[in-house]
Amino acid sequence: MSNIGVLVGIILKVLLIGAPIVLLFLAYSSRKSLMKMIFIVPLLVGSLIVAFCFFNSGNDSKRKESKKYLGYYKLDRLNGENCENCKLNLLEDNHYDIIVNNQIKGRGKWDLDFDGESAGYYLVLENGPHNMIFDTPREIGYINTKDR
Repeated sequence: MSNIGVLVGIILKVLLIGAPIVLLFLAYSSRKSLMKMIFIVPLLVGSLIVAFCFFNSGNDSKRKESKKYLGYYKLDRLNGENCENCKLNLLEDNHYDIIVNNQIKGRGKWDLDFDGESAGYYLVLENGPHNMIFDTPREIGYINTKDR
């Protein structure tokens, strides 16, 4: 059933992007006919507004969801070694700070990604795990910064 949802999402996005392009082509090709332009231009403007609202609403929901992930997490392993006093602080600018003994020792990027099958967001950490969901405890298994 989730594959059908993904397919419908792809078709919807293609239509939302394709409709303004087709209408723009029709407006250009019939620019000498006032009656056709009166019909096509409002459709073009309307389709652009609908497409903008649709794509912008996805960004808003991701932004709202990301606020749940902000804050401190216990970090178990740093560069392959156990770390007792390590924390990770996820910041609003989609960066994280690695804090060891109350000192910032590193920095990285984080983001949320949407999983179409489980219909939810999960946390993706640069140089760390890529599949953390919010329901898990505020603990991160590892970060490897030596690869940089």
